[in-house]
Order: sequence, then structure tokens, then C-alpha cells
Amino acid sequence: MDFIEKKINELMENQTHMLEAIIYLDERLKQVEDETVDNQKSEVKDIFESQAMLDEIIVKNSDDILVMKKSKQDNDVAIKKLDAKIDEINRELEMTRKEINDKDEIKDKEETTNTRPKSIQLLNPLKCKLCDKSFHRFADLENHIKSDHEKHQEFKCDMCGKCFVLNWS
Repeated sequence: MDFIEKKINELMENQTHMLEAIIYLDERLKQVEDETVDNQKSEVKDIFESQAMLDEIIVKNSDDILVMKKSKQDNDVAIKKLDAKIDEINRELEMTRKEINDKDEIKDKEETTNTRPKSIQLLNPLKCKLCDKSFHRFADLENHIKSDHEKHQEFKCDMCGKCFVLNWS
């Protein structure tokens, strides 16, 4: 935005200088009329050529100003659209936050109403140091060590007489 305004000011300043140049050329033209006819013809010709060039520059600068104003208007429209999109995203974000909070409240309520303790399941699995098997519950790791790595058998079945590491009765 500042760039466009700076450019417009710069173009306006150029136009002012050009107008001053035209005024100077007009004054010079009056001086030339007092000189000899031959000199007048050549100087008048130069002045008209210069003035024609200045007129072209003024027209071009005016066109540039119009283009810049149009660009500024287009930018303003784009900014309004982006602002609307940001507002929409913020509304969606707020709704999502509310949904998450509602779900957390329901989960908290469920956790407080459920009084029966659950088996603790770890996020990071425990590894057996003897064989590198992984277990999510400590009790499973203990059972694995007793059944796979300890050689003694502690429990005897009353029905068949076999000995076992774990008591499953």
C-alpha cells in the first residue's frame, strides 16, 4: 500500500516538474519571438518537439496513476476476501476447540463415574531383558519371565499332578 502511494506521489511530483518545464518553455517561446525570424523558426520547432515529448510523458504518467489506483482497488478487494476467510477459519477453530472441550468434559465425567480400577496399560512397552520381547502391562512381563525364563515349577495340579510355573486355578 505504501509503495503504491509513494509511486503516486512520485508521479505527481514528476507531473509538477513537467508543468514547470512547460511554463518555462512557454516563457522561452515569448523570448524567441523577439529574436530573428530564422532563429525563431528553429527554436520554435525545438520547443514544440519538447512540448510534444512532455505531453506524451504526462499522458503516460496519468495512465500509470490510473493503473496503480486500479491495482490498489484490486488489492483492497483481495484483502477483504482474505479477512473474511480468516474470520471463517477462526470460527471453525473455535467450534473445534469447543468440541474438544466437550469431549474432554465427557471423558472426565466418565472417568470420575467409573470407580472400578482398570489394568494399567503403559504407553511405552516394557522389554524383557532376557529375550527383548515387549509387553504393555507389567503383569504380562512378570508372567513371561516366570513361564519362559525361570526353570522351577511352583504349582502342582491336584487333578493331574503336573507342575506349573503359574497358578491358574
